[in-house]
Amino acid sequence: LHFLFVQLFVVFAGAMLFAKTRNSWKEGARGGAEYGFYLGLLPLFASLMNPLVFDGFPYYLGWCWGTISLIGWVGIGAITGLLYKRTDMIAAN
Repeated sequence: LHFLFVQLFVVFAGAMLFAKTRNSWKEGARGGAEYGFYLGLLPLFASLMNPLVFDGFPYYLGWCWGTISLIGWVGIGAITGLLYKRTDMIAAN
C-alpha cells in the first residue's frame, strides 16, 4: 500500500513540474513525451545502481527495469501533454 502512495506522489509531482514548465515544451503529446523521456532518464540511471547494491541482482535486469520505467514516463508525459495546454497559446487566441 505504501508503494501505491509513493507512486501516486511521484506521478503527481511529475505532472506539477510539467505544468510549471509547460511553456518550454512542444504542444500536445509530442512535447509531453519529450518531457517524460528526460524525466524518465533519472529512474533509468538509478536502476543501474541495483546490481551494485543488491547481492546477486543481474546487471541486465537493471537495464530492463530502467527501460520499462523510462517507457512508462514517456507514456505519462504524453498523456500529461494532452491534458495541459500551453498558456501562451491560450492567451494568443
